[in-house]
Amino acid sequence: MAARDVSALTPREREVLRRIGEGESTRQMALDLRISPATVHTHVRAVLLKLGVRSRAQAAAVVAPVPLARHTPFDALTRRESEVLRCMAAGLPRVVIAERLAMSPNTVRTHARNVLAKLGVRSSLAAGALLRRALTTG
Repeated sequence: MAARDVSALTPREREVLRRIGEGESTRQMALDLRISPATVHTHVRAVLLKLGVRSRAQAAAVVAPVPLARHTPFDALTRRESEVLRCMAAGLPRVVIAERLAMSPNTVRTHARNVLAKLGVRSSLAAGALLRRALTTG
């Protein structure tokens, strides 16, 4: 995914984008920013629209595109799971991941489930945020 210009975002939208990149939930953002979840959703929709992306995972990839390094704290992952994780962190949908990695969407789903279980997270957004943090601190 090509880098996108975030200069069109308001300061609040940039803050929401940063928090998306960290894998925060709508509820957590609402609590921390002292705004309603509906207002968070409004900001998220504006961020997605202005960045020209369709999902929070794709927006998170705008904040910090993730190249998968060879030596990461994700040693429990198989090679294919690592490839799927890299695609998930880039915000790619399952069908695109399947085409890119020459596997069925069901196989992608299985690898994605394994990645989430091995990393102890509940979403691809959280897995991408975990990977980004590991690569920036490690």
